[in-house]
Amino acid sequence: MDLTGKIINPPERFRKKTRIYLDSENITFNGKHHHVSGKVVLSIYNRELPYIYGDRIKVYEVRLRRPRNFNNAGAFDYVTYMKNRDIYVMGAIGNRHKIELIDKNNGNELFKVVYQLKDKMLKSFEAYLRKENAPIVIAMVLGEKGFLTRGDKELFLKSGTAHLMAVSGLHVGFVAFVSFWTIRKAISCIMARFFLEKALSGWIVPIAALSSIVPVIFYMLLVGWKPSCVRAGIMAIIYLFALASTRQKEIYRSIFIAAFIILMWKPLSFLDYGFQLSFMAILTIIFCYRELVEKNETGNDIPFQENKMVKIIRDNIAINLFATLGTSPLIFYYFNRITPYSLFSNILTIPLAVLIIPGSLISMMVFSISEWAGILALKIVSGITSLLMLAIKFFSELPFASLRFATPPLFAVVSFYILGIILIKLKRKIKMRYISIAAGGILCIFILFNYSPYPRGSILKVTFIDVSQGDAILIQLPDNKTLLVDGGGVFGNFDIGQSVLAPYLWDHGIEKIDYIIPTHSDNDHMEGLFYVLKEMKTGYLWNHKLIPFPTNIAALENLAHKKNIPIKYQNILLNNPNLKIERFHPTREFALNYLEKKENNFSTVFKLSYGIVSFLFASDIEKEAEAFLVKKYGDELHSTILKAPHHGSKTSSTTAFLKAVNPEVAVFPVGALNRYRHPSKQVINRYKKNNIRIFRTDLNGATTISTDGLKYYIETFIEGEEKS
Repeated sequence: MDLTGKIINPPERFRKKTRIYLDSENITFNGKHHHVSGKVVLSIYNRELPYIYGDRIKVYEVRLRRPRNFNNAGAFDYVTYMKNRDIYVMGAIGNRHKIELIDKNNGNELFKVVYQLKDKMLKSFEAYLRKENAPIVIAMVLGEKGFLTRGDKELFLKSGTAHLMAVSGLHVGFVAFVSFWTIRKAISCIMARFFLEKALSGWIVPIAALSSIVPVIFYMLLVGWKPSCVRAGIMAIIYLFALASTRQKEIYRSIFIAAFIILMWKPLSFLDYGFQLSFMAILTIIFCYRELVEKNETGNDIPFQENKMVKIIRDNIAINLFATLGTSPLIFYYFNRITPYSLFSNILTIPLAVLIIPGSLISMMVFSISEWAGILALKIVSGITSLLMLAIKFFSELPFASLRFATPPLFAVVSFYILGIILIKLKRKIKMRYISIAAGGILCIFILFNYSPYPRGSILKVTFIDVSQGDAILIQLPDNKTLLVDGGGVFGNFDIGQSVLAPYLWDHGIEKIDYIIPTHSDNDHMEGLFYVLKEMKTGYLWNHKLIPFPTNIAALENLAHKKNIPIKYQNILLNNPNLKIERFHPTREFALNYLEKKENNFSTVFKLSYGIVSFLFASDIEKEAEAFLVKKYGDELHSTILKAPHHGSKTSSTTAFLKAVNPEVAVFPVGALNRYRHPSKQVINRYKKNNIRIFRTDLNGATTISTDGLKYYIETFIEGEEKS
């Protein structure tokens, strides 16, 4: 398929790829040309591309697809997220030579000038800032986070300063404030000299406020119309208009007008956690500042002149405290993270960010006058960035810097805000002692209700989580113990453990995995386990030592050793009167006789038996291992439910193996439209011929099988529930 279109934004560069936004024009498919329209996002796995905003290009042999969600309960709605950005089609190519430049200079002249400046800034930051500081400044000033390492991002997350990486209210506020302050000073001098009467009539502030809108819009263009920046820019522009009309005290009205404009422009924005966090932060700051700071000042019987520096420090602490209180419940709800030191880290880092962001922009202005002065200014910015990173690293490495918990119910988040408003509003009417006791009691009840272990009775649950092309299986035993078999994984920078697997576990109230079981080291089975092992409490790793050649599972075991997580190697993991988990494969006999270095055939195969219902987890074994299992175990393989071997590939699920297992149900963990074309039609027909019911994660989404040991119930994310 060939696609022609115009580049409508500056290409986004990452460490190993470039992302291009196209306004599509024509498409060629099977020799036929079709006129099309709409935005397309293309990922090209090459960092250095010569194409810029306004270029018309033709992309050959591109694979296009619609954005797809991971079909699990509570999963992030990626389709709606992209829809809110008017993107309905995505594509990828691996070779830059499949792109042809048709013509240049098709963009808006103003945009071209702004984006050329942005490109110059990127090159200057990379050239003159310290190597480790350049990605930080690029992300903070220009919103380009593709240069950041995963380690950098984690430092900001653990220290509670991740908002510094998103160009939002803080950044636009800096630009608006510096612009207003500078323009006001300049206009004051000019009007005092030439228009004194109008200056005394109050023209200075309105002119400065309206003039400051221009730098704000320019900065929005420079960043590239990122949603968080546009959202903050609209809020800043409305406030500047209010300031110009001397109605800035009606700040709530300005905020709600900004929200209304954003929702009229992008109706689905209210679902975006960035939208919610932005407005909650500003509303909390204004509400708490007016109720707890300004009213205390006006209520003092004896006025006093407070030291200006003390007031600045006090206001900085107060604003950070209010912002932290206002956003913490939402951060807890969406990201399952509490950062106890975030208040202190922000008090220290935000003043440094205040210097870095405007300082970087001013440095580029100085460049146009004197190159050596611009370089010197960037060196100063780099030094401040080093101090910023030193502070962030300090806070991120403190004990308990980042605590992870299961997702609280939405009711609890809403209750927190309602209770907070009541406490603040009634602080003068009710004794704080009684309020504190009531609030503490409510909090204790909430913690006991939501985080105390609850018995599942006699129900065992096995969930095949949708991780696209890969395996991730959650087993929840009747005694509340949990087992995680594999963790999925995809190629590229996407961390499926961080983005899919761990959120799924937290959303289902799971904070500890008692047993992690890596069946083998293929990326689509093991990659997600690293994040789970790092971020969640883990009891044991269950593995074996029978692969006669080195594999990547050693890296997972090394991480387990660092985390003091014991590793078990015995064949029988659990053997209770009504519940048994036993490894069938690989065996020493197989390892001695199978001489090929095909790790799939050394995958862990184990059987879970609960009452008369049993599960056989066959991982990625192929026909050679299947033949060995049939010969060694025969009827012992018989199981009610089978995790289909190797995603239903042509090299697995032999007739002999299916007859030995004789399952009633088979589950295929596969990705939608995967490049391997799993499961094979031939294999599917084989299962159907043996009257085996088939469930697929690409078609059914997450598939949960619950059993009391006598009967089992199958519930799928897409199609509902079945009983047997």
